[in-house]
Amino acid sequence: MPVKKKKEKTSASIDQHIWKEVIVQAEFLTEVVDSEDLNSKEIAVLKEAKILVSQLLFDRVVELTSSNFTEHQKVVLALILMPDRTYSEVAEILSINYTGISHAIKGIKSHKHGKYHGGYEKKLRKICTKDESCVEYIECVRILRENDPEEALRILIKYDDDPLVWKNFSLKE
Repeated sequence: MPVKKKKEKTSASIDQHIWKEVIVQAEFLTEVVDSEDLNSKEIAVLKEAKILVSQLLFDRVVELTSSNFTEHQKVVLALILMPDRTYSEVAEILSINYTGISHAIKGIKSHKHGKYHGGYEKKLRKICTKDESCVEYIECVRILRENDPEEALRILIKYDDDPLVWKNFSLKE
């Protein structure tokens, strides 16, 4: 029996859903891979940069969704953001069926047009990929995944409200 070769994960395939991270809570993005190479200051800088970028991204998405989403999509998004909340629980809260929640999130395929319509996931992706700030923050998320303290410090200098603190900050202990 022939053995199937596993596809190698490219950066494009790994990052194909990175735009969904705009609705991930900051605590989940702050994980730093423990490394014997990193000192406590470097880990702190990485965590701070990840929290800052995820908050900037989340704030920008809130701005974009408030002007581009339907009221129903806004409500569903707000309810589904709660950790461990299921489509069924959101449906129960809104007194609608599970399918209505699924359609609000994923969309529905129109047999008449042969394509999907509705669904905030696709809408969010489209909005974010066209928004300069979103694209910039998502790129920062990609950079921060590498857990490079020097890059994290550059990001803090660029985006923090008080960049002078970070310009004078030393990563050495």
